[in-house]
Amino acid sequence: MRENNSWGTALEIIAAADLLKTDIYTFYNGVWIKYSSSQIFTNSEINERAIYLQHNGDLQHYEVVLSVLPEMHIPLESNRVAMKRKCEQNDLFVSKKHKKQDQRASSLNDENNSSVKSSQKEIHSGKDVTEQQYLSKCEKEKLKYHTDSQLRYRKLSALKKKYSNDKSYKAQKIRKGKEKYQNDYTYKLDIKKASKDKYIADEKHREGKKNESIEKYKNNDEFKNKLKHASIHKYATDNEHQNRIKQASIHKYATDDEYQNKVKQASIHKYATDDEYQNKVKQASIHKYATDDEHRKNVKCQTLSKRILSKEEGKDMTKVIEKFKKDVCEGPEYICACCFRLCFQNQVMEYKKDLYQKDSVKDVADTCISDKYLHKCLDECEDECKYQGTSRQSLWICYTCHRKIQRGKVPAESFFNNLSLDDVPNELSRLNQLEQHLISLNIPFMKIIALPKGGQKAVHGPCVCVPSDMFKVTTTLPRSEDDNCLVKVKLKRKLQYKGYEEYQFVDTKHLEEALLFLKGKNEWYSNIVINEKWLNPIPLQNNECCPEIESMDTSTTTNETLNDNLQDRSNAEEQTNEADTYLDDTLQGVQLDTCLQPADIAQEALDTLFDKEFNLSPAEENNPVSLLRTKGIEAQTFPVHYPTGKNTLNEEREEKLSLLRYFNLRLMSVENRFARDTSYIFFCQYMSELDRVMSNVQISLRKGSVFSNGKKVTSKMLCDKDTLHGLFRKDEAIKFMKPVRGTPPYWQAEQKNIFAMIRQLGIPTFFASFSSADFRWKEIIETIIEATRRDIRNFDELTWDEKCKVLCSNPVTPARMFDRRFKRFLKDVIMSDAQPIGHVIDYFYRVEFQQRGSPHTHCLFWIEDAPKFNEDEDDTVTEFVDKYITCKLPLETEDSELKDIVTTVQQHSKTHSKSCRKKGTVCRFNFPRPPSEKTFISRPPKDDEEECSVADDTDEDVDDDVVEKPKSGISSLRAKKILESLWAVIKDCEKENLTTTEIFIRAGVSQEDFQECFRSVTYRNTVVLKRNKDEMFINQYNPHLLKAWDANMDIQYILDAYSCVVYIISYISKSERELGLLLQQTKNEAADGNLDAQHTMKQVGTAYFHFRELSAQEAVFRVIGLSLKECSRKVEFIPVGENPCKMSIPLKELLTKSKSAKTKKTSKEIDDDDDTDDG
Repeated sequence: MRENNSWGTALEIIAAADLLKTDIYTFYNGVWIKYSSSQIFTNSEINERAIYLQHNGDLQHYEVVLSVLPEMHIPLESNRVAMKRKCEQNDLFVSKKHKKQDQRASSLNDENNSSVKSSQKEIHSGKDVTEQQYLSKCEKEKLKYHTDSQLRYRKLSALKKKYSNDKSYKAQKIRKGKEKYQNDYTYKLDIKKASKDKYIADEKHREGKKNESIEKYKNNDEFKNKLKHASIHKYATDNEHQNRIKQASIHKYATDDEYQNKVKQASIHKYATDDEYQNKVKQASIHKYATDDEHRKNVKCQTLSKRILSKEEGKDMTKVIEKFKKDVCEGPEYICACCFRLCFQNQVMEYKKDLYQKDSVKDVADTCISDKYLHKCLDECEDECKYQGTSRQSLWICYTCHRKIQRGKVPAESFFNNLSLDDVPNELSRLNQLEQHLISLNIPFMKIIALPKGGQKAVHGPCVCVPSDMFKVTTTLPRSEDDNCLVKVKLKRKLQYKGYEEYQFVDTKHLEEALLFLKGKNEWYSNIVINEKWLNPIPLQNNECCPEIESMDTSTTTNETLNDNLQDRSNAEEQTNEADTYLDDTLQGVQLDTCLQPADIAQEALDTLFDKEFNLSPAEENNPVSLLRTKGIEAQTFPVHYPTGKNTLNEEREEKLSLLRYFNLRLMSVENRFARDTSYIFFCQYMSELDRVMSNVQISLRKGSVFSNGKKVTSKMLCDKDTLHGLFRKDEAIKFMKPVRGTPPYWQAEQKNIFAMIRQLGIPTFFASFSSADFRWKEIIETIIEATRRDIRNFDELTWDEKCKVLCSNPVTPARMFDRRFKRFLKDVIMSDAQPIGHVIDYFYRVEFQQRGSPHTHCLFWIEDAPKFNEDEDDTVTEFVDKYITCKLPLETEDSELKDIVTTVQQHSKTHSKSCRKKGTVCRFNFPRPPSEKTFISRPPKDDEEECSVADDTDEDVDDDVVEKPKSGISSLRAKKILESLWAVIKDCEKENLTTTEIFIRAGVSQEDFQECFRSVTYRNTVVLKRNKDEMFINQYNPHLLKAWDANMDIQYILDAYSCVVYIISYISKSERELGLLLQQTKNEAADGNLDAQHTMKQVGTAYFHFRELSAQEAVFRVIGLSLKECSRKVEFIPVGENPCKMSIPLKELLTKSKSAKTKKTSKEIDDDDDTDDG
């Protein structure tokens, strides 16, 4: 009731009955009046029991009645009264003024009393009174609708039809229904209850709702999130629901394999990404393992099973190859947050702050770790961010820096150790190669050539840095008022030379802006004077461009000697024009103008005759600077890489960093400005070799360990300058340089090591070569492109020329990826449990560089229980060879992938290249090779047996050196005629698909005849493989190794170990071979000239540095410390004899130890003095 002590209206009583779902009867003037929920909803469920109230008019109060007679109910009357009062109550709920509500309620109560009295009289009088006398037209229609089923059916059918056909009506009804559902709480509850009842009772409706909900969950993210949150909330608050979900999940996990895998993957991902969940799982697992015996037993069994399964998978060659290819498909893409180096995935770990929470460690970690290269998606990112799913979305740290920080030390390679790099401004980044050299304080002169088959860069001779006169640059080049002034400039060592170092267009405005920037930001350029009135027109003739410089005396030239770097500087000697020319007949590459000089001679001629060009020689008349002793040499030579001139090699640092580690850091930096600059790579390699030479100088005593005056030579004497000079003057000791890594003396020392292994381990079983396929391994090109983010095309869309340019643009990445690929190949494939070539017990390999500049390896393998030539039967050896070596061309149906690899990389060219025709032969690699029905070993005639050399079917890499032929005879001539007739038959039936047996039948020979003829014409022990006619140009291979390596390879069974070792070491590039001969010649000339040992060493060292040649990738191998050779055994030579030579440790180490000892002694003396003072 709205107020106390007031009558309740009929509508309010009906509302109470609907709320309680119970009929309410009121007794008034001897009659029961019924109020029911069914008066509102006909389908409402009502309790069987009812509430009976007696109206006390005097007290305006209802009292509960405990006993009622059934015949006293009058439902029709109550319906009529309720219906009428319901219509009359409409204004009660929409009125706004409280006073009017009270008046209307009072009038309704009076009318209610009169209606009840009237009804009571009619019933007691027995008159048959219909409802229509008391209802309005609207009420009558509603009453008829509820009582007449046919009318109701017609009405509902019409409404359904209208709902289906009239879209506006349908939308209106839906809108009104939603509004009522949102605003009317009672209606909302009723709708929900009705929907639940229908969902339970109607199976078709239930399935439809399920499908509709599933589709909506998939397509509607808002609904999906809402349902998830509701489910999570219900799971957290409703224990019964939680248990029910758990049981259902357990049952589904046990029966549904797809669901089981999905749950496992989700758990693995959560374990890897959620540290809290990971720790929780670990602790739970540890606790369960410690307390549950059955669980502990199961874990042990599972671990053992996994080990067994892993071992079995390691024997499956297919899975081994798949795993290897998966491991090498990624390049160095992970950035260390401490040293900013690009690393492979196995070299880094994800950075987690929890690992660095100790007091001493936390401070170091906070200082050394930076998120500079951590990508966080912002509003600027596109819908599909280019870093989405890459390593740039997480923070990584390399294991080297991690271990240093764990010990509480700042890593020497950390950016915090004065190694951070400044961003390159636009004023410097837009300069071309010549413009960069023109603004350099020191110009790096080096002879750069382009190698064949790809155009990779190589350097010939030394790298010389000569100071540049900036005044010549600013006064010689013209500067017009036009900002787009481009002039052709030739950079020369001397103006009188015809040859030039670089030839490109130069933008003089760019030069001026770059110099102004450097003068304001770079400390090395603070004293540079720039001609502010740099404005002069382009002259009419070339010889007028700089009359002052043209008239200068050019007799004094740059001295390129290395004596200043090796020891005390000597007087500079004049260089001749011939010594400075960039063209050298000994170069193996094509004529490339140094520092990217164009090789178009016709264009050069036209430029000379018609176009205006300017010759510049800013370094003329200046002497080279010392690379190792000049402070800030990098910033002065490569100002673009160091815009502010800071954090170079010579910078003062708290943690000392060696030269090699510094260059390693720069070339592997995520800032690929260094890796993309070939000149900088050659500069680093040259400086690193100089440093190695200086660091590895040893003292060799000629007369044992006794000094000339009878005193024993000690390390203290060697550290004394005067004593050491006395030894040199008396020629009782000489300086001895340890071989520099990669030089001919270095490999000669390795040859002795291999011979020692052969003496101890026996003859190796296999010799193998593995070449690089830079353009076949698409991960190399894609990694370089990915690092620049400039080209969105994939590997297959690039042309050959574009791939060459990409490869040449960054030699560091392909060199590192080849090194990693071969090491993984050796460990995970060759030496795996699958044993593709048998059980390898020992190995040796060396990396060498082809004429095109890419690396490849030569290997020796010792195989367990392998048959030995001349000890075991030939049939045993050939059976072993056939097991691991073949030249078969696979069928498409057998292995299409292997066939594609064989035809692409293992098939020799049928037209033969220029290299094939060396030494006057059709093909020095002996292709095509004759067919044979079986594999056999051919031995030369016995009288020539002592002349036998290397083993095996000659591969493409082996030079067929000219050897003395066996004595001619009838059998030899006849053998040649038979073989010629056999080749004639093969040529005639070239288009026919004949087997080897059919070819022999046509030629009138048998397999035995062929073997005998082959033996008569051969000059060494040779393994001839089983081969068909269509396989005569296929080089031998191992199917498993070729499929995994996916590039050209060669494998041979070794018949003569010593010749094979000599071949491995001596088969080096022509430049290295010529360099070795040059060094030997220099040594001989020094001996003929009666020079002492010290001057001889000086001559040899100078010859080496002036005539060396190496490619960009080889320079990377040497600078960053990639493996040039590796061996499974360590060899140590012990000098024996009555009076062996004594060799000291390197002088640099002696001096370091001497300084350290003096420091410790001084500290001890200070401590002793303190103790004395305390006493």
